[in-house]
Amino acid sequence: MAKHVFIHGPHPPTHGQGTILSQNTTDTTSARAFAQLKAAFPTWEQVRTANAAAIEPQIKLCGLAAIRTERIKAILETLYLESGSCSLEHL
Repeated sequence: MAKHVFIHGPHPPTHGQGTILSQNTTDTTSARAFAQLKAAFPTWEQVRTANAAAIEPQIKLCGLAAIRTERIKAILETLYLESGSCSLEHL
């Protein structure tokens, strides 16, 4: 079984966003989409505040870009509203 190295990072939101991108696609494809997303938006705060239309092209190769973008932004917004940042450190 392939290891999802690309979703492991120092910040827990990385795990969740990597998981969303990896649903129903190959490891290679989701890794490329994740890399494109992080190249365009280096921080999760930048992803949270970005327009969905700017995020979707970065992850479109995974398919269902609009749905994935909506979910990623919803998770980040929830984290922000609960803790004031896009972090799970408060848990």
